[in-house]
Amino acid sequence: PYYASLSRGVSPGELRLAGPGGAAYVQCLDPQEITGGGTVTFRITREEAGEGVKP
Repeated sequence: PYYASLSRGVSPGELRLAGPGGAAYVQCLDPQEITGGGTVTFRITREEAGEGVKP
């Protein structure tokens, strides 16, 4: 999955997921249940870990 690579520091550009502001964008089809058959687009950004949080 893309999120595993992104969490390990692989850039969105290397995965060909880069969009505005350097964020990664991933589309997911919905079979009807939530959007009535539409497409959901997720914007993924990486934040620095806070104190006490293990990467």
